[in-house]
Amino acid sequence: MKSFQPDRRRSGFTLIELLVVVAIIAILAGMLLPALARARLKATGANCVSNQKQLVLGWILYSGDNQGDLMPTQIRINNVLVDLVGGGYWRSPTPAISS
Repeated sequence: MKSFQPDRRRSGFTLIELLVVVAIIAILAGMLLPALARARLKATGANCVSNQKQLVLGWILYSGDNQGDLMPTQIRINNVLVDLVGGGYWRSPTPAISS
């Protein structure tokens, strides 16, 4: 009678092969991550430029609707012209200062 011997074929990866694959993946990731960081920085810069463009466009459209003024210096309330001072802020009450 023949004795039973299991087939000794390789049925998986060795530890060395797995470590080599992991090392290769780590090297590739190390080369890829700086490129992704630069791409993220460029995307942030493009977003900032787009926001600035929208702000300037809003200012241009506002001044076109208001006789070329970006900030009104006077406003009419109940047929009375009221001065706006400090770049468009309402005039605040002045405290009485005794000398």
